[in-house]
Amino acid sequence: MDKDQLESILAVFAETIKVNNQTLLAQFQYQRESSATTANVQPFEEFDSKKEKFSCYLERFANYLEVKNITSDKKKAQLLCASIGSIHYNSLSAFSGPDKPIKDLKYANLKDAFSSMLSPKRNIVVSQHYFLSCYQTEKQTITDYVATLRQNLSDCGFHVECVCEERVSIADVFLRAQFVRGIRDNWIREQLLQSDVTLFEDILAKAISLEASRIQSRELQSQSGSSSSVPVTAEEQVATNKLSQSRKSRSDFRKQTSGNRSKSRNKFQNNRSGSQHRNTSRSRNSRPDFRGLGIDNLCFKCASAHHRSNDCTVDRYKLHCHLCSKKGHVAKVCITSLTKQQADTKQISHTSYDPDNFQSQPYGISKIDPVPVSNNDIVDLHEVSHSSGKYIITVFINGKPQEMEVDSGARFSILPEDKFFNLNLGSKLQPTSICFRTFSNDIVPCRGKLNVSVTYKQKVVNADLYVVPPGHDSLLGRDWIRNLSLELKQIDADMGARSFVSDPTFDSATLSVDHLLNEFPTIFQEKIGRVPKFQISLKLRENAKPIYTKERDVPYALRQRVEKELDSLEKSGIISPIANSDWGSPLVVIPKADGGVRLCVDYRCGVNDRLVSSNFPIKRIEDVLSNLRNSKFFCKL
Repeated sequence: MDKDQLESILAVFAETIKVNNQTLLAQFQYQRESSATTANVQPFEEFDSKKEKFSCYLERFANYLEVKNITSDKKKAQLLCASIGSIHYNSLSAFSGPDKPIKDLKYANLKDAFSSMLSPKRNIVVSQHYFLSCYQTEKQTITDYVATLRQNLSDCGFHVECVCEERVSIADVFLRAQFVRGIRDNWIREQLLQSDVTLFEDILAKAISLEASRIQSRELQSQSGSSSSVPVTAEEQVATNKLSQSRKSRSDFRKQTSGNRSKSRNKFQNNRSGSQHRNTSRSRNSRPDFRGLGIDNLCFKCASAHHRSNDCTVDRYKLHCHLCSKKGHVAKVCITSLTKQQADTKQISHTSYDPDNFQSQPYGISKIDPVPVSNNDIVDLHEVSHSSGKYIITVFINGKPQEMEVDSGARFSILPEDKFFNLNLGSKLQPTSICFRTFSNDIVPCRGKLNVSVTYKQKVVNADLYVVPPGHDSLLGRDWIRNLSLELKQIDADMGARSFVSDPTFDSATLSVDHLLNEFPTIFQEKIGRVPKFQISLKLRENAKPIYTKERDVPYALRQRVEKELDSLEKSGIISPIANSDWGSPLVVIPKADGGVRLCVDYRCGVNDRLVSSNFPIKRIEDVLSNLRNSKFFCKL
């Protein structure tokens, strides 16, 4: 080694030592700055599960660590323990146990421990259910709604297996469909469906634009105070439809009653006083609400729903209303009576009462309470649900049959006014101050009451009957139940044989099931019947030769039941054994649900082809109706 080589080697050594010293000095200075920075770092905010997910909290915590320039895993773990909060720290300490202290856990293990405790992984099916059940609320904007959808979409796992052995995400397809489904504004949804945009980002931009334009249009409309062509909401459309329907109903009423009004105006004009004329003018100016009265689709003469009044062919002088005692219409479409009834109901229902002194019961007309409502006593009338089985019996009121529902929750027995007039009991109603309250808190006025004779199964009692407006059910209350000694088990047995016979001496027990079974035992025998004194003949084709088909194998498990069924058929006279025959068709065994078997014969193997076909075509409906001409009695099967 010469002098030049030694100097070059020493120069390299000196340069290396200089670089190493600079590196060590930089590391020392960096560690000093880091320790000084870490000592001044404030803890991050506590985790609140009601405000955010733990995954979002970890993301914000990671950003905080980067801002504070903290890279040491030990410092990260210490800062996370100091920031998570005492409740979650104590929970993890108890969850881990004394064998695994939290201070000994690394930062990655500490994050996993907190995640498993605070953010357990939700089932995919549950996540998909929450996503598909997410709809926009009234207080949510479209941006907030999309944020909620994306938050619920993260755990749904909408992926498919591709041919390239990679999992392809189809989350955007479900996000687009649920976004359109869940939008609360129908007008925005219609605009999105009518557009050709398919990408979710384009759909979202269009929806936000439509929402903003709608809000701005409403602001302009509120400032100007004039009408606008902005599409209305569902509630506004309902109000508009109600107004148009009311106008249409009034227009139909003008057309239907214009002829009757012109004919009757001259007849009664001379008999009216000045005050009556003024009242009539006021009534003409304020048309009744036919839809509210329930007669908007009915003929105002005969109450038929198949034609209008101007097309009615019924003689108006043959129609009599028993409510207003006038001719030309029936009680079902009596506008005067229905309007008065509606006004009375509204007057009673809008009258104030003291709820502290009112005690409602769960069902029926429970009790009379001294409630000061227009000098009337209110009784709760809670009807039993139609979905439950009702107890229906037929009683005789003053010798007239009437079907009524047995309601043990009703204190009194009530009858609709239309059924009361149909019975024609020949008794006048007595005034009463009782009103009834239905399950929906509507007040039902009482037309009156009367004392009647009630007959049921040879037992006759005298009881009070209350008459209510039409449209309500006939209820047999507790007062009649006790007097008639009714039992629900006996009513169940008699309901299948209730009768509508108008004879007051009729006893419905004569039509009970047991009585019918005892009187006609041969009809109700559980056996196969036969048609007596009638022989059936089958005609063979010419030159038809007998054919014998070999029997089919019967499973061993069914052979005993087949033999038993053959013996039963032979004993009943349905079949008869023979020793020899040139004809033979295989037996078909069909197992029944009750464990028995049904025996059939397959005649398709050769017998059917050798028989002359017997065709019996079904008559046309026109021929059947023509044969029923001039008939008086009809039977329905």
